[in-house]
Amino acid sequence: RGRPNPLELIQAGRGLLEARKLLQKIKPLCVVGFGGFASLPGILAAQGLHIPTILHEQNAKLGLTQRLAARGATLITTAYPEVQGLSGKESRWVGVPVREERMSRKMALQKLGLQDGPVTLLVMGGSQGSLALNTHIPGALEGAFGREGILKVGSRSVQVLHSSGRAHLITLAPQVRHLEWYKVRGFIDAVAAWSCTDLAITRSGSSTLGEAAFHGVPLCMVPLPSSAENHQMANARAVENAGAGRTILQEDLNHLPSVVLDLLNRETMSEMRDAARGLSP
Repeated sequence: RGRPNPLELIQAGRGLLEARKLLQKIKPLCVVGFGGFASLPGILAAQGLHIPTILHEQNAKLGLTQRLAARGATLITTAYPEVQGLSGKESRWVGVPVREERMSRKMALQKLGLQDGPVTLLVMGGSQGSLALNTHIPGALEGAFGREGILKVGSRSVQVLHSSGRAHLITLAPQVRHLEWYKVRGFIDAVAAWSCTDLAITRSGSSTLGEAAFHGVPLCMVPLPSSAENHQMANARAVENAGAGRTILQEDLNHLPSVVLDLLNRETMSEMRDAARGLSP
């Protein structure tokens, strides 16, 4: 995006021709594009061959690939009821495809080696982990709950499950070893984690937000600043506007303790869960 190589136009043209030949061979009834740059040759080739095309925009802001393909699309489907850049175009809200499985809270806690009783927080920066979240979140949560892991209002105990990403586990685990209530895993069973989480601290990629909505989990979202066209910020704002979470900028992570405490102590926590489920048609 920043410094495109003009020679890539040659490869893009070759990709378009290859896609056209493939479509002529297999003769699909329809071609669906999910917005990645690799989908564009197939979508444009299908439109050139008058094959119906459906676009699925997974973010709250129409991406560049989808904007290029939107005019010739038969139908545009979306992850959110309202998507920036779709004004005047017919669309259908279908949500984000997720793994539609749930576990009982008790079974999920047992599978993850967590206690049944404490307020459970999930920290997850994606399957590879997030360096920024791994660096700032443990200290911030220790500041919020103290060394004993106690939520002062109501004197409830707290436990944290932090999915660090396997590459970050070796450096993060020693930093929280003194906190019995803070569990770090390189990789976690997502269905189990979402099934027992009361509040999650995450990035705001489409898959993460889709899973949170399916499981009805309120979010504290830290959008990835380098996401293409800042689409993670648009996603986070959509969830926030629906009443299902709160957005905090990465540079403002020092304010995280007060935000988390506010979310956990709000009487409207059940309303936030309902709002989250409302984002998952």
